[in-house]
Amino acid sequence: MNFKPNTLWINDNLPVLRGMDSGTVDLAVGAARIALGLLTVLVSAAIYFLPALVAVARNVQVNRAFGVLILNLFLGWTLIGWVAALVWAVVEPAAQSKEGFRDA
Repeated sequence: MNFKPNTLWINDNLPVLRGMDSGTVDLAVGAARIALGLLTVLVSAAIYFLPALVAVARNVQVNRAFGVLILNLFLGWTLIGWVAALVWAVVEPAAQSKEGFRDA
């Protein structure tokens, strides 16, 4: 076994990393951490804005979808606001008669 003297991984079972200098390994680990951090931020944002995404996917009225987005944006950090926005995005609006009153 002939390793370079500045090898980071000597007595491990990761043959891919053997022979790599510590600078290359540090660069690879740093890139992996950045990619994992970016993935975490994107998944978290998708979960946070799930009510607004549901409203858009269901093709609700624009003013209602905007209301869901605003509620989600400002109160979504509370669990109650997030659930309220999700319910608002999912529930169908009540049918209204021509006079503007709800049908019973």
